[in-house]
Amino acid sequence: MFQENKNITVIDDDKFVTEIIEYVLKEDLGDGFQIKTYSSWNEFIMNGDYYEPDIFLLDYNLPTRKGDSILESIKIKYPK
Repeated sequence: MFQENKNITVIDDDKFVTEIIEYVLKEDLGDGFQIKTYSSWNEFIMNGDYYEPDIFLLDYNLPTRKGDSILESIKIKYPK
């Protein structure tokens, strides 16, 4: 059904939300996906730069930066 070896990045400041999303994705999608969770865009930039996400799940109302601003950064950083 899905192509394997996809990277999914979840950025949300609510730890409970990221845990639920990660659990559901792992249960539904299986082992062919690498799921990384971060509490902010800055945390992702500092720790997640070693791989290129195929999918971003993004909280729009992060405390330090809004989702639309982060989407613009994603478009620049990952132009494909």
